[in-house]
Amino acid sequence: MTPSTAALALLLLAAAACPQSQGQHSKSDPSFCCFEFITKEIPLRKLRSYEFTNFQCAKSAVVLILKNNQRRCADPQATWVKRRLQHLPPN
Repeated sequence: MTPSTAALALLLLAAAACPQSQGQHSKSDPSFCCFEFITKEIPLRKLRSYEFTNFQCAKSAVVLILKNNQRRCADPQATWVKRRLQHLPPN
């Protein structure tokens, strides 16, 4: 086996061993935390669902998931956010 073939095999093995969880966020995954909240209200018609950030995050937040799959961090104590949560399913 040539050195370049061995290096390629090692690279492919390393790539296969890496977890492919990028972009996946769950309640137990602290990789998605909010550091700032949006200040402008988002119309209900643009929202699909919501989830809360993990307890390990520095700030407790609601993550509003838009119909285009974008995520926006919102203050869970804000009146408008509480109203939206009453009409949305959790993610």
